[in-house]
Amino acid sequence: MKILHVSDLHGWPVWLDWVETNAGRFDAVVIAGDFLNLLSGLDFTGTYTKDPDLAGQAKRCGEWLTSIITPTIICTGNHDCALEGGGWLRDLRGKET
Repeated sequence: MKILHVSDLHGWPVWLDWVETNAGRFDAVVIAGDFLNLLSGLDFTGTYTKDPDLAGQAKRCGEWLTSIITPTIICTGNHDCALEGGGWLRDLRGKET
C-alpha cells in the first residue's frame, strides 16, 4: 500500500494543487492537520491577506478535500482548532464528490 502523507498545507494553492495532482498515484492520502492559515499570508483563494477569513477558508478547504478522489484520512492541527475547535472538519466525515 502506498500512502501520501502531508501536513501543514495552510491553504497555500501550490501545495493544494500538488496534493490533488499526485493523490491518484497513491492508495490513500493522510493529511495531518493545519489546513487553515491562521496568520497573515495566502489563503485558499491565492489571495494575500492580513486578516484571514477562517470560515471562508474552512468552506473552501471542505470543497477541496471532497474533490480528492483517493481515500483520504485527515486530522486537525493547531491552526484548524481555532475555528469551532476543529469541528468544521468533523462535518466532512463521510462526504464524497
